[in-house]
Amino acid sequence: MNEIFFLSGYTKNKNRGIHCLKLEKDEAGNLKKEILWTIDEENPSFLTFNREKSIMFSVSSALSGGVVSFVMNKSAIYEKKDYILNLGKSPCHLFYDDERGLLFASNYHLGKVDIIYVCEALDGFGNMQLLDTIDIMGSSVVNPNQDSSRCHMAIRTLDKKYVIVVNLGTDSVYTYKIEWRDKEKRILDIELVSVYKSALGMGPRHIEFNRNGRFAYLLGELNSSIEILKYDSDGGIFTYCDTIKMLPEGFLGDNSGAAIKCSSDGEFLYASNRGHDSIAAYSIMDNSMLNLLDIYKTGGKTPRDFSLSSDGRYLIVGHQDDAVVTIFERNLKTGELKYLESDYVQLSEIVCISR
Repeated sequence: MNEIFFLSGYTKNKNRGIHCLKLEKDEAGNLKKEILWTIDEENPSFLTFNREKSIMFSVSSALSGGVVSFVMNKSAIYEKKDYILNLGKSPCHLFYDDERGLLFASNYHLGKVDIIYVCEALDGFGNMQLLDTIDIMGSSVVNPNQDSSRCHMAIRTLDKKYVIVVNLGTDSVYTYKIEWRDKEKRILDIELVSVYKSALGMGPRHIEFNRNGRFAYLLGELNSSIEILKYDSDGGIFTYCDTIKMLPEGFLGDNSGAAIKCSSDGEFLYASNRGHDSIAAYSIMDNSMLNLLDIYKTGGKTPRDFSLSSDGRYLIVGHQDDAVVTIFERNLKTGELKYLESDYVQLSEIVCISR
């Protein structure tokens, strides 16, 4: 294995910003770990990229919060290109729609999603323009987390028909149809087509589709559970199927769900717990329901994000409240994880891992 990961997080203590980590397995089977470069940026708590990885987008807390674009140079290092700041508060999640050149910046604090146009033409490559904003109002039963709308993620459905917004504050998933009204003038039509209501107090944070896009797994930050949803492509409608917990029986401590991701073969699902400080592993059955395999301690405090290697053999975990990035070896057939205690990277406040 020879793979590049991009790690970023808060910069309140010793973390400087964005790091490029190379993991390589040598002929003897040893895992070599090397930080190739670091970019200084203020609290880059989430990263995303265009398909070719020629543009990197980062959250920034500078000047009341916003988004920064970086363009890869000839030395394969990213250089700052453009920024949209003064968005009121820093976004918490970014998603880039390659086909339409649109970046969706979800804002937990302000309950909105800003839609940003990104230029991929040679003239102005990487420049950004704020086009529109989806404002969502509402609240739910848990205070103070749900005293107002809190947009936590916006992504495109796998059928590419809709954009869905996961809102922790309103216990809801909103499905929008977003089309160009006039692409030349960069004017969008935005239509809300359906709303899914989760269990009260769930606090939906992230959503992950299964391999065929017909089912989705909705992670609850506040109740540490996963709701399994059936997705109807015709109307963009989600229907509840089942709920599965993320914590072991008898655990009574504080916990909040964080990240949720499927393996590339679509056979397994993983979700992180902050508080119990663990990764819950599930097999995805033929009917797309989940079967809990095991819950693995991550070796650090507050595992907010993780990433699977492209070959699926490793799972990398960042920790918000610890100075360690831990590594698990993954069994491709069973989905089980093995903690590699001696293989780790010393980086603090890591809350986003991309590849």
